[in-house]
Parts: sequence; C-alpha cells; structure tokens
Amino acid sequence: MKNCKVRLDFDEIKEIGQEGCNSKVFLAHDNQLDGEIVVKEIKKNPSTSPDEYFKEARLLYAHNHNNIVKVNYACEDDDNIYVAMPFYKNGSLKKRISNGSYLTVREVIRYSIQFLSGLNHIHSKGLVHFDIKPDNILISDSNEAMLSDFGLALYTDTYGFCTAQACYTPHITPEQLKGLNQTIKNDIYQAGLTIYRMVNGNELFYRQIPNTGNPMLDDVAFKRMISNGLFPNRKCYLPHIPKKLKKIIKKCIEPNPNDRYDNTLQIINELASINENLDIRYGRDTSGEFWEAPKNSYVYKVSLSQNADNFNIKVCKTKDGKTTNCVSLCSNNIDNTQVIPKLEAIFATL
Repeated sequence: MKNCKVRLDFDEIKEIGQEGCNSKVFLAHDNQLDGEIVVKEIKKNPSTSPDEYFKEARLLYAHNHNNIVKVNYACEDDDNIYVAMPFYKNGSLKKRISNGSYLTVREVIRYSIQFLSGLNHIHSKGLVHFDIKPDNILISDSNEAMLSDFGLALYTDTYGFCTAQACYTPHITPEQLKGLNQTIKNDIYQAGLTIYRMVNGNELFYRQIPNTGNPMLDDVAFKRMISNGLFPNRKCYLPHIPKKLKKIIKKCIEPNPNDRYDNTLQIINELASINENLDIRYGRDTSGEFWEAPKNSYVYKVSLSQNADNFNIKVCKTKDGKTTNCVSLCSNNIDNTQVIPKLEAIFATL
C-alpha cells in the first residue's frame, strides 16, 4: 500500500462558532475546489492520541445518511486537526427558532422527522449522539434537517449502555444527573427538548433556566426541576400547538427513561399522523401576538393584544387585498383565564 502525503490549501474567511476551549469552527474558501466549506479546527494536545482527534470525522464518514452532515476530508498540521464539511447558507435550526422567529407545525414535523431519521440510523449502528440540540441540526441548501457534531458520540456496549463524557447543560438528562448509565433514550430525551424548542421558540425555553449558579447546574433547585420533570414546563405551549404533538414531546422527556419511547421510529410514526393546525404561523409585533393561517383562498389573521389587565382578540380574513373582520370570532376585555380556550376554539375552525 502506497502512502501519499498531500497539501490541502484553504483560506479562513470568518469564525462562525466556538465549539469548546480547544476548538473553533470557521467559514473557509477551499482553493482546490474553489468553493466555501466549513472547517472545524481542533488544537492538538500531546496527551491525546491522533485516533481520538479524528474520531468525529471518522464517525461522520462511517455513518453516511441523507440526514447526517457529510465530511469532505480531515487533515492535520503540526498544531491542529482540521475537519472540513459542507457549508449550508441556511445555518442551524437554532437560527430558525431564535430572535422572534417561529416554525409552523408542518415545519416542526418535517424537520423533526428528518433529523430523527438521521438519529435512527446511528442508533441502528449502536451509537449514541449525546448532543442533540438545535445548534447541531443544520438546514441544508435543499431545506433538509441534517444532524451534525458527533464530538460526544459513543458506541454502546453489548447491553446497550454507555456513559457520556460531557454534556450541554440545558439538555442534560435526569439519568446523567444521577450518574447512571445511558442508552439511546438519552438522545430521545434531548430530541424531545429540541422539538419543544421548535414549537415554542428559543426564548420561552431560555426564560425557564435560572440565572443563578455558575455554572447553572450549581443551582440545586434547577437540578431538582430536571430530575422531577418540571423543566421545561410541560404545560407551557403556544395555543395553536396540537395536543398530539404536545403528547409526543411529553413522552420523549419523561424523567424515567423507561417511560419514554423505545426508539426514534416510534416518534417518527406518531409525528407523521398529526394533521391539525399545520400551517398556522405565529409571530409578535408591537401590538402583541398574532397567528396567520391560509384557508379557502383567504388568509386569516388572529391578533391578541393586552389592555391593562384584560385582553382583546381580533380575527379578520384577507383575499385579493380585501380584508373583512370576522366579528363572531372576536372578543374584547376578556381575562387571562379565557384567552387560551377562546384561541383554541378559533384555531379549531381554521
């Protein structure tokens, strides 16, 4: 077998992510391919073997799937390891659900089924990802959800167990907090948290995390909330989210792993059966909150505004530039206990 040493040449354009204290991610121009790529740069440590550095690249290469980010190549110089991957202009799922942006239920289902398909593939090979979160789900140029970042992934033993070496704190599982062995149900819990963030937006999720404690897991109360199934709030959802979708998320994030789904295919099948409120789009503006939904050539808009301690709900429909108020669906000066039931009743008609 002939061993060849070659030169790879790329120019760093800008840093686009900080992966950890010993690595960074940047956008680069590949001078051989004359195109943009993403490069993960990992600083070498004398105590770490080369095999460990190339672990993530080898896992990505070995587990080829339509919903797993592909690796272009991996290489090294005297100081660093470089893993090159495709650049997706759409960025991550986190970008899609941050800064006041929200997904429709149809988009939530579609992206979830896609990244869960990638997750099911690695589970079938005996691998646990251990870092499922919106940051690590990229949206390809063809608008497909792609699972990425296998830096924490581990193979299970004969009995399906392994132990995570690290974790992303807000997505830590109850079994990790208790120091128990983990299984693929660790990923199912994290997938459930990811879908929870997809349906509600990132802001609601982060607002539930205590500001005290540095790191936040120093907060004993927060750890207790996770262990007891109180974080995140299982009852806190936007009013247009279907009950079936909320039920799926709840089962994914049960504190006891035995109460969760057994595999990702079960989640995929249940997600595919949802057919309520698929195209209602939620948003916020200076007046309050609103929902827009297409129906019978009209675009319906439901607006919720607050007036002192009371709320107003206005419903109108627009077609060919002409807007008509739906008076029978409107409500004025209702208290907060009436808001959700009235909104749910409206969405049931759309």
